Amino acid sequence: MFTNAEISRLLYIADRAVDLAEAGHVARGAMHLQEGLRRARRTKRLGFPGSEELVRRYEYAVARYGEHYGHLGQRSPSRPEPCAVVS
Repeated sequence: MFTNAEISRLLYIADRAVDLAEAGHVARGAMHLQEGLRRARRTKRLGFPGSEELVRRYEYAVARYGEHYGHLGQRSPSRPEPCAVVS
């Protein structure tokens, strides 16, 4: 489980990345997603609850972005299952 704040951050970053890509700044959008993924991996290394799921969701977002905008060239992981949210 992870918090509403972490979900909100992921959604904000994904929305921002898409906005940038649609405005012609695909690499900048990818950079935002990759930075979010780095942060999620850092929390996983530190052992925070729910961090594995958060990493999977960022990896999925990065892969889908790459497939759609053709920038990252990463394979798409399986779609994550719905998660429980802790407020």
